[in-house]
Amino acid sequence: MINLIISIIAGALAWGGCLLIFDSPWTGIWVFIPVLAIVFLILNRRTMKKIQAIMGSVEQMMQNVQSLPSEMARTHLIDKAIEQLKTAYRYKNYQFGLASNIDAQIGMFYYVQSRFKEAEPYLANAFPQNWIAVAMYGCLLYRKDDIDGMKRAFDRAIKYSRKQPMLYNLYAWCLLEKKQRDAAIKVLNDGLMYNAGDETTKENLNLIKNSGKIKHAMVSVLARKAACAAAHGTICTTPRIPEPLVPATKRGLQAIKSARRMLAALPQATRA
Repeated sequence: MINLIISIIAGALAWGGCLLIFDSPWTGIWVFIPVLAIVFLILNRRTMKKIQAIMGSVEQMMQNVQSLPSEMARTHLIDKAIEQLKTAYRYKNYQFGLASNIDAQIGMFYYVQSRFKEAEPYLANAFPQNWIAVAMYGCLLYRKDDIDGMKRAFDRAIKYSRKQPMLYNLYAWCLLEKKQRDAAIKVLNDGLMYNAGDETTKENLNLIKNSGKIKHAMVSVLARKAACAAAHGTICTTPRIPEPLVPATKRGLQAIKSARRMLAALPQATRA
């Protein structure tokens, strides 16, 4: 917001200068627009460099987490990464959507540690286009039996991420666990409207219609792992997702890993 305001002021000053020199407000318009755009681009780039420096240090910490020998040490390093991430809040008034993006990342860090109470307020404010964070919030509401809230969260995630088949399948699984078979069928049908070639969604839709269950690897196997998480209070090792379901991009792979952890932290499944 501040970057935009400064850019508008710079453009207005340029427009005023043209008005004084050429005595024509229309001439100033042709100067106002490029000056606004150039100043905004320069300020945004400067802000992003500062944010990227913070994110780079956080990423380095997270890469070192798995190499630590004890759970206490890993938790301590993650907490340190979260505190470092929070320092980016100082730029929230400079960059659109920054605060909600930071909230999403912090919420996911807490969630994958099963620190659900700490995760909830951050995930509730997550940037809506971060479908994993919003779906995690839906799962938290699922755990609390807030079905209406869960639906609103998943619907919000789907609104901005219609091309994520896993999102529809997870939503359907949660609905099915809450005895809402017709709603689960509708969600999977909606998923096929935007992901017509996704075999997982097709198979799960047929399974729900014929047996009232979801058994496909992406949902059912991970749901069984949730029983382990519920019994031991930890996030258990999750199975490999079949290769055809894994996107080729690095970002997609990171999303799959996060979604695995998200599903693994769900409460105990009632279906084998």
